[in-house]
Amino acid sequence: RNQPSIIVRAQPLLRFSDYELEPLTGRILLKAPVPSLDENLNPISLRITYEIDQGGEQFWVTSADAQVKITDNVEVGAIIVDDRNPVDKFRMLGVNAIAQLATKTFLIAEIARTRRDTLAIALSGANLNTPLTGAPLGERTGDAKRIELRHSSADLEASFYAGRADVNFDNPSSSLTRGRQEIGGKLTYRIDEKTRVIGELLRTEDIAVGGKRDGALLAVERTLANGIRIEAGVRHARETQGATAPPVASGPLNGIVVPTEVTSVRGRVTAEIPGLKDASAYVEAEVDVNDTSKKIAAVGADYKLGATGRLYARHEFITSLTGPYGLNNQTRQNSTVVGISTDYMKDGNVFSEYRIRDAISGGDAEAALGLRNLWILSPGLALTTGFERVQSFAGKADIEATAVTFGLEYTANPLWKGSTRLELRTSNNSDSLLSTVGGAAKLSRDWTFLGRNTYSLIRNKGTATGENEQERLQLGVAYRDTDSDTWNALGRIEHRTEHDTTQANINLKRTVELISIHANWQPRRPFTFSGRYAAKWVNDKSNGLATKNNVQLLAGRALWDIAPRWDVGVNASTMFGRGARSKVYGLGIELGFLVMENLWISGGYNFFGYRDEDLASGEYTSKGAFIRLRYKFDEDLFKATPSSKGDNASGLPGATQSQAVSAAGQSSAVGEK
Repeated sequence: RNQPSIIVRAQPLLRFSDYELEPLTGRILLKAPVPSLDENLNPISLRITYEIDQGGEQFWVTSADAQVKITDNVEVGAIIVDDRNPVDKFRMLGVNAIAQLATKTFLIAEIARTRRDTLAIALSGANLNTPLTGAPLGERTGDAKRIELRHSSADLEASFYAGRADVNFDNPSSSLTRGRQEIGGKLTYRIDEKTRVIGELLRTEDIAVGGKRDGALLAVERTLANGIRIEAGVRHARETQGATAPPVASGPLNGIVVPTEVTSVRGRVTAEIPGLKDASAYVEAEVDVNDTSKKIAAVGADYKLGATGRLYARHEFITSLTGPYGLNNQTRQNSTVVGISTDYMKDGNVFSEYRIRDAISGGDAEAALGLRNLWILSPGLALTTGFERVQSFAGKADIEATAVTFGLEYTANPLWKGSTRLELRTSNNSDSLLSTVGGAAKLSRDWTFLGRNTYSLIRNKGTATGENEQERLQLGVAYRDTDSDTWNALGRIEHRTEHDTTQANINLKRTVELISIHANWQPRRPFTFSGRYAAKWVNDKSNGLATKNNVQLLAGRALWDIAPRWDVGVNASTMFGRGARSKVYGLGIELGFLVMENLWISGGYNFFGYRDEDLASGEYTSKGAFIRLRYKFDEDLFKATPSSKGDNASGLPGATQSQAVSAAGQSSAVGEK
């Protein structure tokens, strides 16, 4: 819970190394500036989803996904998701199949059905522990289906797809949204080394209101002897029933007439700039053959800055045509972007853009600048700096923001290492500060000191009020018997504080002090015993009500390796409050299997148990069945040479070709819950 996942909807795709998750604040920290538009004025956006604890009684969420390769050319699969949320019950069933019809030719098909049963909820007060009740809104069941034929070879790349989702189909993670039917295809055929033919077909339909849009494109691309590339084509679009004009900046839509059909011719010429190596420029235009006042015109240039960067610019003028296959007779828009992105020095990257939208008619104009450097001050001492600025020159000013980051890392001394990071951000809506400090020191052959502190402050401005302040300090010592490896232990103290006044009429203020001791003892090879003692002191002063509490936890676990890859275990624990007057107990068993080197999967059952957000938030102490994964990290994890047992360097199995095809072809109707 409360651990966000990040989904990127547009280019450039983010790799794991491009961002990090700050667990205290739940914020995604981008490690490098990301522009809001690419060089072709296509928007770049991030979609971030969260899971939160809604309160009320606990409920099960289960899912299963299986793929079976029947033959060398056919693979089938199924998925089931069952979310028993009492206020929003959800179930999804899906089946899929992938068939390799010929070399580099695949047929992908899938069907999914969802059922959602939602309650209308009325909550009183802010007590999330109150059982949730409400009136049923009814059950909605819908189907979605999709088929795709895909081929890729040296001279021909082709794909055809068709999909339909009922009005009641309800999977927010699916790219095929409810109440839509999509049919289309794209073909690229290389006639010779210098000539390509491009074709595209599209039909999109809103099942609910009956609106339809059909589109077709046919174009030829030719590269001349002098390097000039010429593209020419024709585009046709037709819209029937339920057609509506896109929203305008202000005012009603009175007087806007949406045309039902348009045919346009388009062309683009791209050429290298004489005397300037790795530089090219292009001009493109698209005009309605029936009304020349409806057109798109654009001019741009691109210059490669060695192998590490590029300089680009584009200006676009649109009237009537709102985009590919778009129909509108009054929309006018001017857009300009000029930018640079390059590694201008070793460990240094700069990104800068100047953007104008409808500036001719008094629209928005802004400039964005990003800079990130890694400075090696001395062997083992590195300084990281970053700067990002978005400045508005015209139009809306609420997008203006400035961010500055500093980081320092020391790794030269073999006995101690440390790092720190500071991020300051200010905008018209809020100011924020984020600070992290961490360090480790080798005290002796067997003892190590560990420390970390994270501080976050967000202060709202403008119409929003309040601030959110959080701090987490952890100090500890680790012990490992380096001679016999019989004992290892960890002792830790922790301080947490949170003060949140961003919600109207709610003042959350809470501090927690924790201590914990963890120990492992392995007297003989097949037996491992572990124990844990923890205690916390809570001081809650939310909304002017002072509450104090202290809780202690005592737990133990015994593991027995019954076979080379199997182990069994039993765990017992107790948690008690003031003076041991209030006690709860936990008792469970588990069976574990060594999947691969250092990776275990275990299943078990707790006959009785409990929950605590501070002492047992990461443990499996609740009553009922559980499945957990264990992975041991050691000094060999990130070495480039695979281990002797044949595992790859990361310890993770590689994906097969069929799995890669499956992942590419199963995201529309079935999606992911």
